[in-house]
Amino acid sequence: MNTDETDNPITLSIDYPDHPVNRLTSFFRAITFIPIGFIALIMMHTLPILEIGTQYNTDEQELHYFFTSFSTAGIEIGDLIILTAIAALLLPLAMFVFGFISNLFNPMVLMLVFRRKYPKWWFDYYAALIKFITRVGSYFMLLTDVYPSTDEDQNVHIEIPYPDAERELSQGLPLIKWFLAIPHYIVLGFLTIAVCICVVFIWFAILFTGRVPRSLFNFIVGFFRWSLRVAAYAYFQFTDKYPEFSLN
Repeated sequence: MNTDETDNPITLSIDYPDHPVNRLTSFFRAITFIPIGFIALIMMHTLPILEIGTQYNTDEQELHYFFTSFSTAGIEIGDLIILTAIAALLLPLAMFVFGFISNLFNPMVLMLVFRRKYPKWWFDYYAALIKFITRVGSYFMLLTDVYPSTDEDQNVHIEIPYPDAERELSQGLPLIKWFLAIPHYIVLGFLTIAVCICVVFIWFAILFTGRVPRSLFNFIVGFFRWSLRVAAYAYFQFTDKYPEFSLN
């Protein structure tokens, strides 16, 4: 289904490989992906994300001590259920507080709220980075056997119009966009599981037929498109238009 450009200012399309793809590079995709994937990972760390590092000790002795202490602490099943219920009730509040604080570390949110500006050079960098990461993702998910370029569009075509911050973007809305997008996060979380399963099917399909199934290809591209709309709205602040619940 075609979508009107005025309704969806941010568009994404990926060329379908209507030809036999390379079975050898597809078989070893997890290995051939490593160099460009490492670069993409480094570049993603330049995004304004609040990182909280947590270290977990998975030593077998420590785990044994934990479970032994837990079992001998006198905690009854009923008490455990009550503690779980309390944690479940406090979790939404904790997520709200964490999301609000994290959003304050997004430089574009601060720029729009206090200066109502979106620097063009900042926008160009984010747009180029999104295109690069999408090319890398499409290669890793077997949507193409063309190795990702760091600057050329290749098979991925993304259009992101530069927003007029004073006329098109709200000054206060960026503070709560992350909260408004929570339903999308939940749906996309389930879709991520489906995408992983589709990639496995595509891998086997390429090995046996040399082709990428078009239906699975369209589903993953739709997932990319949906994710881009949500990120453009809630994170990169490219638009105030609420993203559609659609793969189209």
